[in-house]
Amino acid sequence: MARQELQAHLELADGHTGRALKLFEQASKSERHLVYTEPPYYPRPVAEPWGRAALKANKSNLSERAFRIALEQYPNDAHAKAGQAPSSATSAAIATAR
Repeated sequence: MARQELQAHLELADGHTGRALKLFEQASKSERHLVYTEPPYYPRPVAEPWGRAALKANKSNLSERAFRIALEQYPNDAHAKAGQAPSSATSAAIATAR
């Protein structure tokens, strides 16, 4: 999972947004299948950078989905809540434009 996330960040840095988003999604899915422990195995939901990458790529629906997944994992996650606001605003603007 950590390797998938790292590879996603590298793909994103190289400008391969599509590949990066798929890798973030796979890493997030793998993370959600981990057994709960305290402290958690992973420091923060992989869905956070996935959501930020999707938002940056103007993929608001995917961004909303990723941040929603992060909030399902950690309901009080301030980063996911902050990321969800711009993605929702972008989706609303797109819907209004149509």
